[in-house]
Amino acid sequence: MALRRCCSSISSLPTFKHNVTLCAYVSTTRGEGTGGKEETRAGGRKKKSPFARTKIPGWSPYKPDKVNPGAPWPSVFQTARPYDPYIIPLPIRMGRPDVGVVSPPAVGNLELLKIPNFFHLTPPAIEAHCNALKPLCTPWPSKLPNLPLRVETRNYVLPGNSLYHSGARRVRLKIALKDLTLTDRARQKLISLCGPRYDPETDVVTLVGKRCPTRKQNHEYVLYLLKVLYLEANKVEPWESQDESS
Repeated sequence: MALRRCCSSISSLPTFKHNVTLCAYVSTTRGEGTGGKEETRAGGRKKKSPFARTKIPGWSPYKPDKVNPGAPWPSVFQTARPYDPYIIPLPIRMGRPDVGVVSPPAVGNLELLKIPNFFHLTPPAIEAHCNALKPLCTPWPSKLPNLPLRVETRNYVLPGNSLYHSGARRVRLKIALKDLTLTDRARQKLISLCGPRYDPETDVVTLVGKRCPTRKQNHEYVLYLLKVLYLEANKVEPWESQDESS
């Protein structure tokens, strides 16, 4: 059996937009002794597939495992994207192999697609971004006012299937009691309300928020706690003015 394209029946085939003609293959039986297959093109021109790979700067189709040394890396790997073994020139292996067998290579490795990478944040790319942002920045003020509140947060970089980390939502607020307008009675009451959150050596109150699912909610929560503690410390109950001896 051989596949032969019928050139004589092209005019009878249906056509679509842009005068694109469909081509059909018909099966013909060849005599014995001819052997092999024979294929003839109709029209002599191959239609370009809409799913063809887009040309990437620095990517060579003849050496897909190597990047052109003359191309700048930020132009090759511009944004955060999954690992591509045809662009990243590193012999990376990942996966649990069998006994006595090396790990699977990068080509066709689905394990490398599950984890995030930071190939777009190389030192040359960060330097180029900083140089582009410098004209938009203002000079740092020489004299800063007294900022009593100190908020501490942490960002995590981890090799996992998600960039989210439960510790990133944790917010810690610190403030010294000397920066608050308190009377002696209000100061003692605030220290009693804070309990172990007050450090007598540094005179600092530390409030930690980690109950809410997002960092912004925890930040608003610790500010709310500080406000409630301050108002309760300055509140004077009727029984507090009575003499202890009575």
